[in-house]
Amino acid sequence: MALYSLHHELPTGYLRNYPVAIYQESRHRRLAALPNWQSFCLIRADIKRVLAEVHFCIRGTHAHARPAAPFGGISFDPELPLTEIKKFISGVSESLQELGCTLITLVHPPAPYQRSGDLVLALLHDDGFNRTTTELCAVLQIVPGSFRDGLHDWELRKLQQAERKGVTCQKLSGEQLADVYRFLATCRAERGTALSMTETQILELAAACPEAVQLYVAINEGQWCAAVLGLQDHPEVLYTFYYGHSAATDALSPMVFLLDFVYTDCQVRGVRAINLGTSTLNGTTNLPLLQFKLQLGAVPMQKVTLTKTL
Repeated sequence: MALYSLHHELPTGYLRNYPVAIYQESRHRRLAALPNWQSFCLIRADIKRVLAEVHFCIRGTHAHARPAAPFGGISFDPELPLTEIKKFISGVSESLQELGCTLITLVHPPAPYQRSGDLVLALLHDDGFNRTTTELCAVLQIVPGSFRDGLHDWELRKLQQAERKGVTCQKLSGEQLADVYRFLATCRAERGTALSMTETQILELAAACPEAVQLYVAINEGQWCAAVLGLQDHPEVLYTFYYGHSAATDALSPMVFLLDFVYTDCQVRGVRAINLGTSTLNGTTNLPLLQFKLQLGAVPMQKVTLTKTL
């Protein structure tokens, strides 16, 4: 009997020995309200363990891993032998072809979400997947010491300016999610843009994944002047899903000061990285935004979309 076996669904009572993003969980998939989900997992029945998994939404003949999420890729146990990872990838391709699919799309996450990510990319390439697009994410690695140590001089001056003006920061409970959302929506509207999700969608996300929502605000003269709506979308990563400051405080520029507070909170909670997100505008890299994130000490990392024709 083979030690590992491929299944088309996650079996009840089996455990993982590796962290996964919330996008890999059924509670998040249900939020997308999309039909025809198909999961694949590699298991060991003798120890009731899941060793690898990937989840697809099948639309016609196209199998897309998490079309309504920032990414969807393959997660696996670091103890899984390379030969078994390769067999799993091939087995998934063959199973999707048997289901009538002619195209597979994976969105491979940036490095903090998957250790050995380059290895997976190499194995996917060996199986016939081709890179179609690459987006840059800016990621702050959480290290011992101060957030200020990694700041560019200009950003450090902004932080110190807010500090001298008496700006304070606070972490809020999830019950204030709607208030933070509305504040950030106003900040976007002042600049002629809008948030990508509605308030109802955000509240539904929080109801499904309550522990994921992390809220932070900066306060100046008794009023909120900046906010971060964070999403703990992985046990080791905080995604600054939405953030911004009011137009009235442009000169004060409180966001760097608030991010210092967020960084410290992540240190205390054992979070390894802060994902500041992609920096795109009309399909191309938004250089000023990316430059700002790099001046915060962030490192550019790739989020790669791969496709395979069956």
